[in-house]
Amino acid sequence: DAGGNGTILIADGDYPIASTTSFPYITASNVVIRSLSGQRDAVIVRGGGNVATSSTEDGFLVAGDNVTIADLTIREVGNHGIQVSGHNLFVHNVRIQDTYEQMIKGSSSAPTIEMGTVQCSLFEYTEGIGPNWYIGGLDIHKGVDWQVHDNVFKDISSPHTSVAEHAIHFWNNCVNNTIERNVIINCDRGIGFGLGTNGNQNQGGIIRNNMITNDGSNIYDDVGIGLESSPDTKIYNNSIFIDYFNAIEYRFNTTTNVDIINNLCNQALASRNG
Repeated sequence: DAGGNGTILIADGDYPIASTTSFPYITASNVVIRSLSGQRDAVIVRGGGNVATSSTEDGFLVAGDNVTIADLTIREVGNHGIQVSGHNLFVHNVRIQDTYEQMIKGSSSAPTIEMGTVQCSLFEYTEGIGPNWYIGGLDIHKGVDWQVHDNVFKDISSPHTSVAEHAIHFWNNCVNNTIERNVIINCDRGIGFGLGTNGNQNQGGIIRNNMITNDGSNIYDDVGIGLESSPDTKIYNNSIFIDYFNAIEYRFNTTTNVDIINNLCNQALASRNG
């Protein structure tokens, strides 16, 4: 319905995506999609497999504003569990498993993707490792005023070639996002704001009260929390126990006016690249 303003309740069952051209593409605004039972394990939206595709295969592609996805599972898609370009996405009690690329992807030709919320959800690779290095939990470009809290991320790790992307990553013109009370287990990289030195990466935001652990059993285990070209960011009260030699890194000379306070870490806090 192009007009939106509706709720879709999905009965318990396993729903395969028919092809790379027929996955749910939501252009309307003010839409709620959730399971009828409220049990996320009972409704499964399934792609064609945890394999590369020659086209696009998402669990949901959200172009409208004020869209809620709740109480269901998305798994085995060739690209993203949820890809979003609209504002005010709300994700609650969703389980995303075994995607071939990032699990939630925020990308848009517009200047911003604003005020998304991702909460109380599970992101995991059920075999204990991902299918390639180009994977991540949340990979958000142009995110402004997002809230990411009370989620669990497990085994987002690369089997070969290069380190995987972060469990939670905001970069490429992101501003004022809050990441709190998440648990991150055996992911190559935990939480990242910014990437490299190209253009505007991230401004401000807070990373607080998260728990990050990595036993170093995979090939490319890396930093717990990383800031790259991310001025005015606050890192408070996180617990980090990892095998990599730095728990928190702040990198590049544009990363100024940063507070890193009251974190409980087994490894170093380190300045890198100026």
